Amino acid sequence: MLTSLLFVGFAFAQEAPEADPAWSHIVNGKTEKGFKAAVGIGFMMGDYRYQSCSASLITPHMLLTAGHCTAEIEAQSGLTDAQVVAAGAAFVGPEVESAPTVVGFKALKVHPKYTNNGQVIRNDIQVIVLDEDVDQTPVWFQTEALTPETAIGQDVVSVGYGITSSANQNSSGIKRSATLVLSDMDDQFLYTEAAGNKNNANVCSGDSGGPQYHKDANGTWTQWAVHSFVYSLSAAQPDPCLVASGSTRTDVFADFILNQVEAEYGTTDRCEINGNYDDRVCDTDCADPDPDCDLDTNGDGLVDDSEFNKADVNGDGSVSDKELVRAQTGGCNQTGTAPLGLVGLAFAGLALRRRR
Repeated sequence: MLTSLLFVGFAFAQEAPEADPAWSHIVNGKTEKGFKAAVGIGFMMGDYRYQSCSASLITPHMLLTAGHCTAEIEAQSGLTDAQVVAAGAAFVGPEVESAPTVVGFKALKVHPKYTNNGQVIRNDIQVIVLDEDVDQTPVWFQTEALTPETAIGQDVVSVGYGITSSANQNSSGIKRSATLVLSDMDDQFLYTEAAGNKNNANVCSGDSGGPQYHKDANGTWTQWAVHSFVYSLSAAQPDPCLVASGSTRTDVFADFILNQVEAEYGTTDRCEINGNYDDRVCDTDCADPDPDCDLDTNGDGLVDDSEFNKADVNGDGSVSDKELVRAQTGGCNQTGTAPLGLVGLAFAGLALRRRR
């Protein structure tokens, strides 16, 4: 596999003996004010903001990005983790320069088996822990195994902050997105070819670490991959940003990512981490049943004031276990002679859910 890393300032071209600093980002994409979980990352030095990679919020204060986004800085500059963390920053907004929220780094968690020899990169993933929560809704990542049958041919949306082409070096720091079609996959990467994408879209340097999102049939976005590299097998097209790209699969590295999440939060239940339980939204894909779904009597996925107030019989602004059971049964008393043991277990289960 011939690769060229997407990190700004560290592009390794395999067709020529010299490195090609192809500082590019979403090629033939569009400016993007949405996908707010996608952020730029780099360094904050006084008032000077330098964006080097892209990343995505998977929890309120944890980012998923490419391993080479910090590993190559350290390898080529001699900086330590502590020095990168001290200057590191996440820029939250459509443009780095005007981003209203800038959050510092707290810790770097590069995959322990990350390697890169300039031609082949492996285990290109890391988690960055931020100093504080970011007030944006995180997007969870794919944990179940993808297969050629479920992935190849699927549309994904790539988001990043690089520049628009190798010839345009001055347009970095703006969030852009493009819809790509997955053309192939292997044990670590999802691939796309520009020729198979609308407007020949692709990713390039500066998009490193940015998310590749997939929307399921229910309209839920999930991160399938992290941008890693671009490549070209033809000397006739020396700019790999115009040819093809590979992105690191999150399903392959789900255990590594989840281990970092659990170490930080003490749980891997994303609904608990993100405050999805008892937020008046019925989340059907949480680890445990969401009590909000029991209150959503009209089935629109939201608990409006009338539904909540109907369940909150005593008017204290919260729904107790007893009130929740009443709402589930339409306010009717239980009849019949159900064994006391079963009733007790039912209430124990409800109490457990309410503590989440």
